[in-house]
Amino acid sequence: MVRQAMGRQLIPAPRHDAYAWLRQIGPFSGTAGNSGPRAARQALTRERELLEKLRDLEGIPAVRQFAADSGRVPLAVSWPVSKHGEPCRTLRATFLPGAAHDRWHLHLLVSGFRGLATTLLKLHERDVTHRNLSLGGIVVTGSGRFALRVFRIWCDDANVRGQALLERSDNYLDPLKRHGQLDRADAVLRLERFGRQLGFDALTLDDLRELARKAGKRTLLSQLGALDDGNG
Repeated sequence: MVRQAMGRQLIPAPRHDAYAWLRQIGPFSGTAGNSGPRAARQALTRERELLEKLRDLEGIPAVRQFAADSGRVPLAVSWPVSKHGEPCRTLRATFLPGAAHDRWHLHLLVSGFRGLATTLLKLHERDVTHRNLSLGGIVVTGSGRFALRVFRIWCDDANVRGQALLERSDNYLDPLKRHGQLDRADAVLRLERFGRQLGFDALTLDDLRELARKAGKRTLLSQLGALDDGNG
């Protein structure tokens, strides 16, 4: 299991911006040879490596600490603070169900999601996709910007990633086919990008077709067939 909680740096001295989200691999139970701890360590290690590469993007948490030599591999990423030095609240805590909301909250939502969409677009341009976005995973900064709290960018289960690839491909191709706007060259480039984002490097149409066939995705198979036929 991976334990997670907010923490604050107290040594050598407390700092107003020293809040961080800490994740640590906890004890695993089960039989000998359990691959859980190793998979968890690999996931946190990959996340840290990617965060370092993306640190120039706005809205991405910065790596505060990573102890690769630790058996539990703690990963600590930055948590935004308010102008008063307090940790900023998540989107879920900011918009509690049943609470009264005014025009300021509406403006905050519109501008915040606009900025978050820009961040996600830049991630996609670098062949990275975020998964499991939630209200609790988005932090509202002191300036009103939306920042990502947890950057879960990978899933070790190839079946789950394959299903996501099929759904994304179907959602992309379906409206193009219905409106007669399928273009093979553009579609291949986009589908290859989907594949890279989800860990299927060098994806071909034949690979995608085989995944769709095994999953029984008849609509997607028809869309891929339209690409082969050169018509939409």
